[in-house]
Amino acid sequence: MIANQWTVTGAVVLAICAAITAWRVREFLVVKRSARMETYLRLEKEAGIDKGQRSARHLMAKLGLTEGQVLDASRRSPAIKRLALTASFPNAIFADSAMFEYAPFGAQGRDSL
Repeated sequence: MIANQWTVTGAVVLAICAAITAWRVREFLVVKRSARMETYLRLEKEAGIDKGQRSARHLMAKLGLTEGQVLDASRRSPAIKRLALTASFPNAIFADSAMFEYAPFGAQGRDSL
C-alpha cells in the first residue's frame, strides 16, 4: 500500500515538473523571438536606407514567424513601435496594414494597434 502511494505521488510530482518545464521553454522561445525581431528592426533602422519600418508580412518572411508571433513579439518588446496604416480610405475605421519600427527609448503611440 505504501509503495503504491509513493508511485502515485512520484507520478504527480513528475507531471507538475513536466508542465512547469514546458511553460518555461515556451516563455524562453517567446522572449527569443522578441529579441530576434527587435535586433532585426534595429539593424534595418541603423542601415539608414529608410525609416526602418517593416510590415508584418516582411517580418514573417525574413524571420520565419507567423503573424501572431510577430504581433506577440511586438507587444512584449518595449522597443518595438506598432503603426497602423489606413491608406485606402481617409476616414477608415480599421487599419489596412501594420508596420513595425524600432524605437529604442520607448515607443510612443504603441497602442495604435
